[in-house]
Amino acid sequence: HAETAVRNGIDRAVLDDVQAGRRPTSPREEVGLAYDLTMVFLRNKSLSEALYQRAMALIGERGLVEVAEIVGFYTMVSFTTRAFDIEPAEDRPQPFTRPVEG
Repeated sequence: HAETAVRNGIDRAVLDDVQAGRRPTSPREEVGLAYDLTMVFLRNKSLSEALYQRAMALIGERGLVEVAEIVGFYTMVSFTTRAFDIEPAEDRPQPFTRPVEG
């Protein structure tokens, strides 16, 4: 998905930051917001009032719903591929290593 993101205007440095586990820096405020929303959805399961208001002001209700749906969808796909030990094809980029279970 990285090349699609770049073709659609996401700076490669943003992708590098996310891959390295860092909050991306970008002049586009919605990039940082999308990261913040994603991390809160995955860690806290709900938004603080301040983050909710920030999202509503910047991307509106529809945008917030879209981010929540995308995070939920990819979380479901990730759980499914991990549950059945599905790996990307060897000829495809593999930018992330699977964490060791323990």
